[in-house]
Amino acid sequence: MDRFFSSVWSVAAITFLTAALPARPAHAQSGSDEREATKQRIERLREQIESSEARLSETTAAERASEQELERLDRRIAERSELVRLYEERLAEIRRAQDSLRRSLQQRRQRLTELKKEYKRRATHAYKYGRLHDLALVLAARSVNEMLVRVRYLRRFAQQRKEKLQAVQSASRRLETQRQTLAQQRDSTATLLRRAEAERENLSRLRQSRRAMIQELRSRQSSIEETISEQRDKKKQAEARLARLKQAARAAQRDAPTSASSPERRAAFERLTGSFEQNKGSLPWPAEGVVTEEYGLQTDPVHGTKTPNPGVMIGTEPQAQVQAVFEGKVTRIDKLPDLGTIAFVRHGKYLSLYGNLSLVYAGEGQEIEAGAPIGRAGTDGAPRGAGVFFGLFRGSTSYDPTTWLRSR
Repeated sequence: MDRFFSSVWSVAAITFLTAALPARPAHAQSGSDEREATKQRIERLREQIESSEARLSETTAAERASEQELERLDRRIAERSELVRLYEERLAEIRRAQDSLRRSLQQRRQRLTELKKEYKRRATHAYKYGRLHDLALVLAARSVNEMLVRVRYLRRFAQQRKEKLQAVQSASRRLETQRQTLAQQRDSTATLLRRAEAERENLSRLRQSRRAMIQELRSRQSSIEETISEQRDKKKQAEARLARLKQAARAAQRDAPTSASSPERRAAFERLTGSFEQNKGSLPWPAEGVVTEEYGLQTDPVHGTKTPNPGVMIGTEPQAQVQAVFEGKVTRIDKLPDLGTIAFVRHGKYLSLYGNLSLVYAGEGQEIEAGAPIGRAGTDGAPRGAGVFFGLFRGSTSYDPTTWLRSR
């Protein structure tokens, strides 16, 4: 059943190909075209590699620039951190100085308060008693000398009290001035500290952004390196394929025959004259062999199914020489599941089909003469075994090739 469906599919595919003959697909290129396509692919890969390497260079340069900028940012952050530390130490010193001044000011105020209370008591006492107390103290002296001493003492005591009061007041004013100065310094230092902290935070955020950028650049660099590696591998594969194609072409050129394999076959090709249609019944066979599958409906001996056969299968020696039955132009080289590699040659309104080929010498678009080598017949491992499939078509209509070939 697989053979039935494969044969039906092959007939439909051949009918479509003979009717339309569109541009060949990529997998069915001739040897020379495939080599040219491989060369172009290698060139494109080379250009892609150069472009990728240029992008990699740009990415690497950007990464180095970002790393240098990150180093500068780290230095600036360290400087700002040191500045913040100094500001904090300065603020701590100012706070300690303020605390000391506050305690000194509080003590002086307490002392001033005590002096004021004492003078208030003395003023109240003087108001009540006048100067009788001091006078009594002077008059109570036992001698004039003691009296003079007490007068001088009272005067000196009063002067000292007055001077001490003035000193306390002056010290209080100085302390208050220093307190205000320290408060201004504290406010100024606190402002600078806030600015330094804000700048340090900004630098820290900028550093995080730079680090993220470096990570992204490194990720891109890694991706580009992987792309370059893949492109280089593909380029190596394409170069290796091109080398194999060139080697195969040299081998095919070396092994390709230049004429028919026997004098009789050469003579048969030389007798062809006129148009393709005028040579019906006298065309040489494409290969030496016997027909193993005839044209038309074929009955499966196992399943009894009938499948159409658009040509004939000629059994040959493995890799036997296959030749063009008439002059023409190779219009297509393709592949079909049940026929393997096939080649179409146009002879005016007609097409000759050569299938089950193990090797193709001709290339698409090539003008060939009658008897020119098309390729080699299939081997035992080919879809139809050792032999060549041969068919004749006009548009989508197939003909029995044996009626066009010379009788044996």
